[in-house]
Amino acid sequence: MKIRRKTALLYLGIIVLSWIVVGLGSAADKRRVVTELKAEVINEENNHFLNIKDIEEVVKQVQGRPITEVSRGDVNIQEIERALELNTYVRNAEAYREMGGAVVVRMELRKPVARAVFEDGEGFYLDDHMHVMGLTPRFSANVPLVRGLKLSQWQPKDSAGKVFLHELKGFLNYVHASEFLRSQISEVVVTKSRKLKLYPEMGNAVIEFGKPEHVARKFSDLEFFYRRVLNFEGWENYKSINLEFKDQIVAKK
Repeated sequence: MKIRRKTALLYLGIIVLSWIVVGLGSAADKRRVVTELKAEVINEENNHFLNIKDIEEVVKQVQGRPITEVSRGDVNIQEIERALELNTYVRNAEAYREMGGAVVVRMELRKPVARAVFEDGEGFYLDDHMHVMGLTPRFSANVPLVRGLKLSQWQPKDSAGKVFLHELKGFLNYVHASEFLRSQISEVVVTKSRKLKLYPEMGNAVIEFGKPEHVARKFSDLEFFYRRVLNFEGWENYKSINLEFKDQIVAKK
C-alpha cells in the first residue's frame, strides 16, 4: 500500500510540475512581442474594395500601435475580427496567433452581383446574399445596374415583397454565374408591378423578362432566340423580346 501511495504521489507531483512548466511557458509566450502580421485577403471576384493595407490599418487602430510592438498576450483577436466585419465589403474575418510568434488575419470579401441606382444617383452594391454594400470611389465593380427599387424593399413586411426579394436574388445570382449574361445585360429595371425589363449591351431590343421566376427556362428561351433568329436576321432589327409566356417568345420588329 505504501509503495502504491508513493507511486501515486510521484505521478501527482509530475502532473503538477508539468502544469507549472506549461503555465510558465504560456506566460512567457504572452510576454513575447509579435514577430509579424500575416495578412490575407480572400477575394474570389478580384474586386479591389479592400486590400492588405486596409487590414494592417485596422489592426493598428485596434491595438493603438503597430502590431510588431504589441505583446502576444495583448493582441485583441476578437476586436480585430469585429472591426473588420463592421465593413460592408467584408463577409467574414478570422484572426489568430501562430506558435512562431506571428499574428494571422484573414479577410473574406463579399461578392457584388449588382449595383442598385436610385433617381437621385445614390445607390449601393448588392452581394450574392442581397447584402447591401456601400459605393466607393476606390473601385467600380463590373455588374449590371438595377433601377426602380426602393430602400423599403430591402425590409419587406408583406409576404409578396419577401418572395420578390428572394426571386430577385436568384435572378441576379443566375446572371452573375453566366459569363455571357454578365457581359450582355447592362441594366435591369424593376417596374411597379415587380416585373423586370432587361437592357442588353448588344442590339436595340428591350427584353421583357416578367417576374424573376423560372429564370433558367426564360434565359434558355432567350439563348435559343439569339442563336436561331438574331444571328440570322440581325441584332438591330427587333425592338422588344418578351419571355413572360411559357413555350413561346413574342418579339416585335
